[in-house]
Amino acid sequence: MIIKMQLIDADYFVNINKPILRLFGKTADGNAVCIFYDKLQPYFFIRLPSGMSVDSVLDKMEGIKEIKDVNIVEKFLPYGYQTHKTKLLKLTLFNPQDVPVVREKIIKDGLAEDVFEADILFKYRFMIDNNWSPPERAETTIVRI
Repeated sequence: MIIKMQLIDADYFVNINKPILRLFGKTADGNAVCIFYDKLQPYFFIRLPSGMSVDSVLDKMEGIKEIKDVNIVEKFLPYGYQTHKTKLLKLTLFNPQDVPVVREKIIKDGLAEDVFEADILFKYRFMIDNNWSPPERAETTIVRI
């Protein structure tokens, strides 16, 4: 099913350790809609400290129960001119509320030289990942459910 709507607001709640987004909007004919979306997991990126291997960092992260998954990705860093992508670890968590806790633990334990995108609110993470505009700029969003 496809719904055309203007996104008005979004929030989330956690149900059985899984975040559920609620997307509130209006259709072109004026009907209010609320869509529940459960396919997004909270995540952020870290750059390894110089001299530390991926394996040694992963070994030290074993005890952090909030981490669901860790993947190696290559991305351009969000500052300065760059011609090559940098290897980063993408940390996927169970609960959006754990992002600041895990970020601080990783920094405190010296497991990251830099942390990226850990300060993006979960509802905005969804909008960014899906190219949705904020309500004040949105015209129409097409939702496939």
